[in-house]
Amino acid sequence: MTLKTRIQDDMKDAMRAKATARLSTVRLLLAAIKQREVDERKTLTDADIVAVIDKMVKQAESHSAEDKKRREEIEARNQLDALVYRVEKDSAEWRDRLPADAKSRLDASLEGGKQALRTGEPDGIRRALDELNAAFSAAGAAMYSAQQEAGTEGAASATGTAETPQEDVVEADYEIVDEGKK
Repeated sequence: MTLKTRIQDDMKDAMRAKATARLSTVRLLLAAIKQREVDERKTLTDADIVAVIDKMVKQAESHSAEDKKRREEIEARNQLDALVYRVEKDSAEWRDRLPADAKSRLDASLEGGKQALRTGEPDGIRRALDELNAAFSAAGAAMYSAQQEAGTEGAASATGTAETPQEDVVEADYEIVDEGKK
C-alpha cells in the first residue's frame, strides 16, 4: 500500500468519523500532492510525498507566530467589543448617579473603545480595553462608596441620632387557654 493510498483511506475514515478538522487537514494534504503531480506531470513516489509533507509542516511552523499574534489581536478585539456592550448595558441604570468626574471618564473611555473598534488598530484596541476596564472599575467603586455612605447615614438615623416619631408600644402578658380542658 502506498503512502498516497493510506492518506486517501485516512480521508475516508475522517469522513465516516465526521472529524472535520482531521478531514480538512487530509484534504489539504491530498490537494498539495495532486498539485505537485500536475505540476511535474508524474505520479509521486512515497519519498516525494514525504517531501511535500515536510514542506507543508515547515510552512505551518513558519506561520505559527503570525497566527498566534493574529489570534491575540482578534481576542483583544472581541474582549473590547463585549466590554463596550456590557458597560453600555449595565451602566444605563446607574450612570446618572455617578459623580461627574467618574461619569465623564466612563463616557470618554466608552467612546474611545468604540473608536478603537472602528479603526481596528491592535495597539489602540489594547489601550482602549485597559482604559475602559479601569474606568468601569472606578465607576463601580464610586457607586459602592456612595452606597456605603448612604448606608452609614441610614444606620445613624436608625440608632436614634436623628429625630423619628416614636410609636406607642404596649407590653402585655398573655396565656394560651385550651378550650377543651375547661
